[in-house]
Amino acid sequence: MMEFEIMHHMKRKHSGGEGEIALKVDISKAYDRVDWNYLKHRMSSMGMKQWDVGRIKAHFLENNAKAIITVPLPQREVKNMVVWVESTDGEGWKKIWRLALPHIFKIFLWRFCTNTIPVINRLSSKGVNLSDTCPMCSMDAEHLLHVFFNYQFASQCWGHMGVSYDMQNVTSASEWLINKLGTCMNAELIKIVEVLWGVWFRRNRRVWDDKIVSHVIAMDWSVKVVIDWQKAQ
Repeated sequence: MMEFEIMHHMKRKHSGGEGEIALKVDISKAYDRVDWNYLKHRMSSMGMKQWDVGRIKAHFLENNAKAIITVPLPQREVKNMVVWVESTDGEGWKKIWRLALPHIFKIFLWRFCTNTIPVINRLSSKGVNLSDTCPMCSMDAEHLLHVFFNYQFASQCWGHMGVSYDMQNVTSASEWLINKLGTCMNAELIKIVEVLWGVWFRRNRRVWDDKIVSHVIAMDWSVKVVIDWQKAQ
């Protein structure tokens, strides 16, 4: 808004002895990174099937220009879409958002499926310097399978909710849950998410508040959050 008003004032000024000048900041110096995929998509959507090398070099620093030019441009328009592992129409992802759950539970479910829950081994893979020991048992490494299924507390939670699964041959908790999303009815999925959320709630109380919460309290709290939300709808 300020920039617009300044330029408007300069264009309308026709008198006076003092001149004015406007400087345009080099955008490549204003930001420390460029989203090359977005830039490629926008230029491609405008019908550009090959890079205008001269224009690229004129508007970007040398190393940035080289990075852009090396990205191959698609020769045909392809519509972007989210695709579920077991389908070609993204139906699995849509199922998450249709579940009768609080939005924060759905986000948690989506993050679980995409393996972005911040357990220690995941944080370590991103360069965070942490001990990989589970903060709840102080014995095994903390990863999704351990926290939500193999750890004794997790087993107690699943038992309390009256559900159990054979996880002996499961190597990826995220892939296991993705499979459940494609095969289970909504009622069972909601119960699964209630258990996962309750376990994560207890884990965080232990890590951040140094509080010990029983599996009964964790599960009852998780279920209550869902019920209260459903009643409010």
